[in-house]
Amino acid sequence: MRYLACEDGALNPETGVCTSEVWVESPSLRDMLPTVEQANEIGMAIFAVLVAIHALKTIFRPSNDRTE
Repeated sequence: MRYLACEDGALNPETGVCTSEVWVESPSLRDMLPTVEQANEIGMAIFAVLVAIHALKTIFRPSNDRTE
């Protein structure tokens, strides 16, 4: 997204307009989203963490066998 801004940041006190203007590029939401490759890596990392958590819960679950 582009917007017009004062280059020096101040208005001319006599006329109330900028003395010099410049177009400024501002990142949009689309520019902040990850690429497909980055999204795939993030998804695989989250999936691996969930599998690891499930495996650890299964390994360290107390057994129900009680011998009395």
